[in-house]
Amino acid sequence: MTFQEDWDDRSAYIELALQKSGGAYSIDDVHEYVVSGDAHFEPIENGGAIFFFHQYPNKKVLRIWLAGGILEDGLAPVLHSAAREAKRLDCDAIEVEGRRGWERVLRPHGFEHKRTVLVKELDK
Repeated sequence: MTFQEDWDDRSAYIELALQKSGGAYSIDDVHEYVVSGDAHFEPIENGGAIFFFHQYPNKKVLRIWLAGGILEDGLAPVLHSAAREAKRLDCDAIEVEGRRGWERVLRPHGFEHKRTVLVKELDK
């Protein structure tokens, strides 16, 4: 399949993940990041994931930004794809941006809590 065919087939999964992430991005924003090369779209069976490469001053990481779909094998396909992409990019770590419940799910895969982001929505 081509990128566009994969995207057309799986972007609804990414859109569902976006709906749970606070409304900062639309599916069109994500598509633009992927097409420009600022993000990586990884089609997985019955779903998809979006990765970002992030260069901190002292560490290179692959961030799993969005993942969605019918993950019958749990997170294994997403984590496998992330590990492959992180190795290709010579990253030092993989990090996940997500809701609090992911900490419990990812701990058995070697992830540990490092920081918390708190958000206060402002009235407009």
